[in-house]
Amino acid sequence: MVPRLFTALVFGVALLLLPGCGNDGRLRSAVQQVAPRGASAVSCGYAGGLVESRSYRCDFRVRAGRTTAALAIARALARHGFAVSCQEGDALSNDGVDVNSFRRDLRVVAHVVPQRGSTLAVVVYADDASPLWQSLVGDEPGCDPIRVAHLGTAPCISGWNSNARATRLTKRLASRPKVLVRGGRGACSFYFRSRHGLVIVFAAWHGERLVVASQRTLDRWEDTERRIYARNPGVRARPDGTLSPQPATG
Repeated sequence: MVPRLFTALVFGVALLLLPGCGNDGRLRSAVQQVAPRGASAVSCGYAGGLVESRSYRCDFRVRAGRTTAALAIARALARHGFAVSCQEGDALSNDGVDVNSFRRDLRVVAHVVPQRGSTLAVVVYADDASPLWQSLVGDEPGCDPIRVAHLGTAPCISGWNSNARATRLTKRLASRPKVLVRGGRGACSFYFRSRHGLVIVFAAWHGERLVVASQRTLDRWEDTERRIYARNPGVRARPDGTLSPQPATG
């Protein structure tokens, strides 16, 4: 009796771990149904399942714009009944887009990260959606196309360059070529090293236009902001007041 019970138990566990069976099949299907059109899979696989929750992940490469790819993933998730939100991703460059979602107890997350040229790295994984995750996604902004297009630093640079007041500020403030640009939640900040110290200029998106809102010189005791400027790569201020994505130091 015991050997038969043990055999049945082992067989049941093995069956659940087979791709396409049980929860594994659900996770795999959730990832595959939102893969970007034209994407090539670099690697896919399962993880966890004993102590940690079971998950399935695929790494893709695709030639597309980051906004186009992120919106395509968000729309595919929405069509399959997921609640979806979009946020800044890729902490190193701040130019990625994270598409976060859940449907009941299933979570699907896609990281869309620009690479060289027009190539994107897209990482999609599925696992369990905790109540906390569901609450966070529900509280975050959605995936409005204009908002997604303005996530990260790249839109901040192009928005700055198309604003005459902004480019005049560059020529007046930048005593060194390095300018640190940070973007997030519908706004941009620009760190300039001026003759009078470190100055931060704040700007916000009004529709398709980036509008300069305010500026201030850092006080001597604001060490955190100074470290952010010192430790992060910046863009380069050109003589005409526009900003070049080419890194600058100093």
